Amino acid sequence: MTETETTSNEKKSLSLAALILSLIGLSCAFFSGWRTIGGVLGIFGIIVAGYSMTRTRGATGNRSMAVWAIIASVLAAGVAGYFLFMQPVPPVLNDVDALPPELTDSSRLQNDQDASVNRLKNLIDTTEQK
Repeated sequence: MTETETTSNEKKSLSLAALILSLIGLSCAFFSGWRTIGGVLGIFGIIVAGYSMTRTRGATGNRSMAVWAIIASVLAAGVAGYFLFMQPVPPVLNDVDALPPELTDSSRLQNDQDASVNRLKNLIDTTEQK
């Protein structure tokens, strides 16, 4: 294997690694728990693809793979950034009352308390009579 074949394989592997990073990042950007990882992989894909493009000035096939990696990486970072920062968070507790109406009605609570006290008095009275 000559030196030019070795450097050509290294250049191909850099472009391929950038493409794989960007595609994994793009697929992770669409899942809610993985969006941060998708964005980070997209940024790493941009870096690796840019480095690969500087190393592959003359090779057309490797350069086109690096260009596709940059495109997919920018999409991955953009989609992850949109879903993480630009999409509004749905309100969780807009129409929920703090307490249900049964607990806020004080007259009903007083009636329940009075009924409980009367039951306890009746129990105490029946045990004293025995």
